[in-house]
Amino acid sequence: MWREAELAAEWRPWAPAGGPAGDAVALVNPTLCQDAPGLQFYFYLVTPCVEVEAAGSAGDLHRAEVALQIRGSINASGNRIETFYDISGKKLGSGGYAEVYQATDRESGRQCAVKIMTKQKLQFLGTTVDAVQREAEVMSQIEHPSVLRLYDVFTSPVAVFLVVELVEGGDLLERLLQAVDPYTEDRARILLRNLIEAIGYLHEQNVVHRDLKPENILMLSKESDVDIKIADFGMAKKFSTTGGLKTFCGTPNYVAPEVLQRMDSEQREGSYSEAADMWSAGVIMYIVLVREQPFCEANDQLYDNIKAGNFIRRNVNYAKLSGAAKSLITSLLTVHPEDRLSADAALQHAWFANPAATTRRPGGWARATGSRPLSAAGPSESPLDAHCTSSPQVSSYMPASKRVKHH
Repeated sequence: MWREAELAAEWRPWAPAGGPAGDAVALVNPTLCQDAPGLQFYFYLVTPCVEVEAAGSAGDLHRAEVALQIRGSINASGNRIETFYDISGKKLGSGGYAEVYQATDRESGRQCAVKIMTKQKLQFLGTTVDAVQREAEVMSQIEHPSVLRLYDVFTSPVAVFLVVELVEGGDLLERLLQAVDPYTEDRARILLRNLIEAIGYLHEQNVVHRDLKPENILMLSKESDVDIKIADFGMAKKFSTTGGLKTFCGTPNYVAPEVLQRMDSEQREGSYSEAADMWSAGVIMYIVLVREQPFCEANDQLYDNIKAGNFIRRNVNYAKLSGAAKSLITSLLTVHPEDRLSADAALQHAWFANPAATTRRPGGWARATGSRPLSAAGPSESPLDAHCTSSPQVSSYMPASKRVKHH
């Protein structure tokens, strides 16, 4: 018989009734209740025979939590995670269903990151362990300097662990929000070349990411504003050249028109291809250079503007871009996927091929009247081009929890 755990505001060690001290440890986890205060339930984790010191600080509590989660964790070869990795490093961050800790490879001394996903949280948020394992399978087949590398995968009775490359520069969204000065076209060209080369590599491996956005582009270091790693392959999918993709998924501001058409179809007709990633690359390029979202969200018009390719051109910052930059943005934000540039074709565009043609026009940086820094709009140099009196801001990016995935 286990003694009833007292509800707590933090992880709390406890022991079985009548059992010797240290015979078992359980932690009461109200994290989900903090995320959704209206829900009145708690989760319990009981693990016998785990040595955990009395938790007297937040650091101790985290170490106790990790010690419980790694208990019994093995990889595909049957090796235990603690044999190869010391996960006593600092907590790097947390999200809807994962926490990330800094770790050390015991053999090489290499620093890495361990993403820990508890199975209870995965289930609560509508994700499965199988989905995480599919993500890991895709990542394990990828090795490119601008894609986050997966080293190993471990599972325990209560959690899944992804051991990945450690990058310490934050993500592109953070970099854009914190930057005092915007990217010049010269700097943006290097960043976007790295991004599109990586996308091209993924497509050569028959992988479509399906959720490209600044939050999923990690910066290699705090010192560099152009060296990146594409991350978060939770929506990624292997595709064949004979059959298209059919799952409606992604983040609203970055999703391609053909993906929305799939959602709108009453019979879920149609399909889409890797060209959807290139649409997302066009949105990211616009955001990096203009510092606002390209598609107007006013009056719930986001999806209509995306499907019409109607992105914001009446913007003083967009107006200052070189003709080559505008041409590339328009060629990526093209509604019909068969007319949209592929990664290889984009890299041959004049904006990349002729640096002299991409110098930012003089006149400084300005914000459109009534605009919000960075949000959403759609493509084509026509009298019907979009104008939004309240341009979407950078800070209005849809968080990962707002991603959608419908079958």
